[in-house]
Amino acid sequence: MKYLVGLLSLIISLQITSNVRIQTLDSWKIESYTPDALMVRKDSELNDNYLAFEMSRPFCICEDLSFIIYQDNEFKDEQEIEGKLSFNFLRSKKVTYKVYHADRDWFVLRLKNFPSIRKAEHLEIESPHFKDSFVITGLEQVMEQSKTMCESFIEYEQAEPKEIKL
Repeated sequence: MKYLVGLLSLIISLQITSNVRIQTLDSWKIESYTPDALMVRKDSELNDNYLAFEMSRPFCICEDLSFIIYQDNEFKDEQEIEGKLSFNFLRSKKVTYKVYHADRDWFVLRLKNFPSIRKAEHLEIESPHFKDSFVITGLEQVMEQSKTMCESFIEYEQAEPKEIKL
């Protein structure tokens, strides 16, 4: 998890360059951040926040669902916040968000136990400290697309050639 928080910090501060940078027709972004790891993300409907998950080799499983939010609140690292997660404007479930400080006023919210979001088209996250909304139409397709990319074993970032002495 600390690896993901550090990585998100790098992405937020735009200190990395990605060779894979795709935006799907459903407006999902698939970006590389190492030769063997992709981040799939969807921007918020309300602000600069986004939700993200990781697709890494060798297992190629969508993992680490996170919400990356800009907040001027002083959250403590690894603080737990009670809130709710709502699906398609109808169902909501009480959840616990675990907060990780990423960079300056950016925080990563990880959900401890949550229901499947595969069939949802709209998500809302809420707590006394934040509220946000995400249209996640095309989630299953982007999961499959990133899995196909992961299983291809083509490096996501160009490796620098090295001189070989014979």
